[in-house]
Amino acid sequence: MPPGHQLREVALAAELDVSRNTLREAFTALAAEGLVERVRNRGVFVAVPKADDVRRIFAARRLMEPAALAWGEFDAAQLAALRVHAERAELAQRWGDLDGLAAQNQAFQTVLMLAGGSEILNGLMGRIQAAMRLLFDSMAAVPAFHALYVEGHQTVAGLLEGGDRFAAAEAWREVLENAEAELLKHLAAQP
Repeated sequence: MPPGHQLREVALAAELDVSRNTLREAFTALAAEGLVERVRNRGVFVAVPKADDVRRIFAARRLMEPAALAWGEFDAAQLAALRVHAERAELAQRWGDLDGLAAQNQAFQTVLMLAGGSEILNGLMGRIQAAMRLLFDSMAAVPAFHALYVEGHQTVAGLLEGGDRFAAAEAWREVLENAEAELLKHLAAQP
């Protein structure tokens, strides 16, 4: 559901075949993670990303993902998976499939974090990826934004395949910094 979409309790409970109490508990959990917003006397809405959300998400990503690249343990299967996700992201971009591109980007990030070997960080990355889906949706009309990731995937996969983990970490950090700047610029231009 896109940012700003109202989540109608009765209809959603029926669609998901859950009680309204269960749905309210889910809304509470999602609100705590910043994925939905409760508006008094109006209801619950999918969160609309704000500049502070972007800064918070990318601060965590710049610490976690480059560290996983620099010090994680990548086996041959993980390196192959990174290459596959990089190639699929490029195809998705060519086809104009932004949902596919977002999915490949998140799959690429997941492989990066798995190499770090920390279930705690993997759990945190899952929460970050949920927030990133909202950001990706808000950038659907800006194809150049998504190109940053496609090029970054290819660069990082190539550097890792060549054994230069620290250059891969630095390249990915640069991708994250550029993506954050683009998101902030886009949000600042919104009415």
